[in-house]
Amino acid sequence: MLADRHPAPVLPCGTTTRRARAALRRPGLAGLMLAVLLAGCAGGPDPESPEATTPVLLVARLPAGVAAFERGPAAPLTGRDGMEVPFNTRGVPAAAAIVQIVPATGDPADPAPAEAALAGIVRETMQSRTTRRVRDRGARFTLPAEGPARVICAETEGTLGRERVEGLLCAGRFGGSMALVRVTMPQRSPAPADARAFASGIAVALATPPARALRAGTAQPPVGPPSLGTSGAR
Repeated sequence: MLADRHPAPVLPCGTTTRRARAALRRPGLAGLMLAVLLAGCAGGPDPESPEATTPVLLVARLPAGVAAFERGPAAPLTGRDGMEVPFNTRGVPAAAAIVQIVPATGDPADPAPAEAALAGIVRETMQSRTTRRVRDRGARFTLPAEGPARVICAETEGTLGRERVEGLLCAGRFGGSMALVRVTMPQRSPAPADARAFASGIAVALATPPARALRAGTAQPPVGPPSLGTSGAR
């Protein structure tokens, strides 16, 4: 009778009662459990469907750290729909990165939109007033180097003031959204950070459904609904 009065909770697919209770005791994870229910279970939305890959839900897949970069707070873009998350390394010299996720349309399997998005951020970087001497090294390649290709990338080099800098720019389609990755760092030997490892880690995280990320302990709590359309990419 007691069991009838206190039915067992409905849990995300593959989540044990003990694990669910532990997760719910951690601040901010209740919303992530809901995202798992919506996007990670059999019979629910496909993890790669537009409903499960909005900018807000994809931001929740980004790890707290990857390739020595530490994640900062997510925020709405300025001037366009979407979200952005900064990443930085510690120490001097430091590397900085930003991951932007914006809505996408068309066939997710078509590589042309990602190629066009990459061309766009390369052009923006070269035309930026703060990076007037940046140039595109010309080569195009995909990451991760092993496994399914998730993003297409270009490398840059130039000067920022008196500092010689190098960068990595990537774009890739993830379900209903496009991810744009920008990395910049002082040009040193050895380099302050591994830009390709960072971009690869971000790509793999974005391609990992939330139920799997939760079990691995890498998922982040989703951000509350932003006021989109009031803000843009840098």
